[in-house]
Amino acid sequence: MYWRYFGYPIFTFLQMDGEKKLPRTIAVLVCLLLLLSILFIFLSLLGLEVSALLKNLTSIKQKAIETLDSIQEFIFLHLNITIEDQFKLLKNEKPFYDNTIHILFGSASTLVTTFILVQAYFFFYYCTDPI
Repeated sequence: MYWRYFGYPIFTFLQMDGEKKLPRTIAVLVCLLLLLSILFIFLSLLGLEVSALLKNLTSIKQKAIETLDSIQEFIFLHLNITIEDQFKLLKNEKPFYDNTIHILFGSASTLVTTFILVQAYFFFYYCTDPI
């Protein structure tokens, strides 16, 4: 509901009485486009950070391999499960992890569209007070 604080002044400015008063629907669409452009800029900056992270991928990969080796050794020493058996267990669980990741991203996209964009549209369209 933070768009109330940022979007409402823009919405009221677009709805001001005068010669250049915009219809309510167009003012709502302008506010939503502004909200989407801010979201796009945020995701672009996030993408730049991810690309910078990917430049250090070799050192991250090496550290992950060392960590996994130590975890495998710990499991072998304390639970007597060989490394081959550990790989078999992980291979059997792979479809579960793939399905879980697919459901997670689908839910996140539904959450963004439903709870943010639709609520923002109705807030701006039917809003008469800022809070």
